[in-house]
Amino acid sequence: MAFSLETTPFDSQATRYGSTEPIGINGVLKLSTRSEQIKLFHVMQSEKNSISRLFRITGFLNDYPTALTRGEKMDALWNLGCDSLMLRDKEWKSRDYTSALAFNNLAFKLFSKSLDVHQFCLELDTQENIESDARFRSKVQSNLKNLIQDEALIKKYLK
Repeated sequence: MAFSLETTPFDSQATRYGSTEPIGINGVLKLSTRSEQIKLFHVMQSEKNSISRLFRITGFLNDYPTALTRGEKMDALWNLGCDSLMLRDKEWKSRDYTSALAFNNLAFKLFSKSLDVHQFCLELDTQENIESDARFRSKVQSNLKNLIQDEALIKKYLK
């Protein structure tokens, strides 16, 4: 198995959200085969800490852009967008509006990227696929519209 070890600074905010991992250097294993990359991805998905999961999976998607199928990538981006919304709500409740705005913007980018990937996933050859595509697009557009409204609300509190 060919691999290299790349070190990346661990997100210092992770301890705020109950991470049991120490702050310091987090080694990321560069795996050579797709099956090894998929195994690593599934381990990352099971991460309990939302910040850590967000950090690791976005890093994985950047490091291994072709490891996942388009459908898997779309699902991963959607789930990360949902994680970002959850973190935004936590920050909102703790009145940390700057972090809430950052997570809101991150969710917007992740949902937008999910929609971009989605357009290449479905073959619109059956009525069921066409309806599924329309439902997903509608859901994402609704989320994006709500995120823009939430951004305006958060900015009011920042002033």
